[in-house]
Amino acid sequence: MRGSLTVLIVLCGGCTQLLGVEAFTTEGGGSPDASTFDAMPADAGIDAAPAPIRAVAIGNGAPGKLGVLDVRVGTVATDAVPDIVGSDTVMRRIGGEYFVINRTGVNGSQIAVLAGDPLAVTRTYTLPAGSNPQDVAAAGGKLYVPAYSSTGILIIDRDDGDVRTLPLLQAEDPDTHPDCASAYYTGVHVVVACGVLDAAFVPRGAGKVVIVDPFNDTVTSSFDLPFANPYGFLMPTRPDDPAAGELLVATVPSFTNFSTGCLARIGLGATPASNGCLVTNQALGGWANQVEADPTGALLWIASTIYDVNFNPYGRLVAYDLVAGTLGTPISEPGEEIADVAACPGGYVVAADRNATGGGIRIYHDGTVSPVLDLGVRPAPGAGLGCD
Repeated sequence: MRGSLTVLIVLCGGCTQLLGVEAFTTEGGGSPDASTFDAMPADAGIDAAPAPIRAVAIGNGAPGKLGVLDVRVGTVATDAVPDIVGSDTVMRRIGGEYFVINRTGVNGSQIAVLAGDPLAVTRTYTLPAGSNPQDVAAAGGKLYVPAYSSTGILIIDRDDGDVRTLPLLQAEDPDTHPDCASAYYTGVHVVVACGVLDAAFVPRGAGKVVIVDPFNDTVTSSFDLPFANPYGFLMPTRPDDPAAGELLVATVPSFTNFSTGCLARIGLGATPASNGCLVTNQALGGWANQVEADPTGALLWIASTIYDVNFNPYGRLVAYDLVAGTLGTPISEPGEEIADVAACPGGYVVAADRNATGGGIRIYHDGTVSPVLDLGVRPAPGAGLGCD
């Protein structure tokens, strides 16, 4: 614990004061959507300026908005790709593509694929009405989409858009809807995390992981997670080589009692299996609403979240030292409602603050934190950030 605390104090400066942050200003002559803080002045001399770092942020609404951030400069362009974000939307970055997943409500049961610079829609896929998609994994020419209102996982042919269903866990779930929440392609397997809930969304037991062979779309194995209700995205501990690390997924048996549940580990050997827990919900003081390892694989950033009486998420930003195996102290300020996080190159971290006045995105770097960058709507309550 002592080693991790020291590292985090260096990163944050204790977080009781914001160090080196300039006044929040609007760029003269620019778009009224662009605001900036002087985070990292460029070094003088003949060296080329550092390459830009881009982050993408989802704001849910009716309609929602997609913002694009220049992370080094601290600017945000709101509604950068109009008309693709709805009222219940999440997003997954895979390589150079961003998959915007509209679950229900406005634009529901639809996935938009974005790529390029500037970011633009390259393809839109329509799923069965009411299917309630939750995530996406890309393997070869196929997309694997866990959907609550399906009998397993939807498989989309990327060329022609055809959709079919691979049933999962039919023997384990009498209502035939295993409530699969996330999928991840490791380069070898498609790993699917399922809640196996009853009709009232109460877990029937421990959460399940199903391993799918993407070459012939068959189930090769399944196993239990340590606790019930996998929640949020499966995320790798090694972004550069997922199969060399583990996958992590939150388990949330209760949203009010954190004496059980944990951030569960999934080993990715020749036969994937449960590896127990990385950190408990009790230690986090909530659950890991979103996690992402930094590009070096040294730190895992966690948006540790709880709900208030109105089911609004609020929480804090904390790092887990994957080398030392220790949980640090939060680097966010008390009272902030940190619900999402993405790790960027160069030691930058972006987080969604859903505070009561509307919220926005904060950028953390070298002990400084930006003022809130407004998206025009409140950020998504999780799984709405990406950085490249």
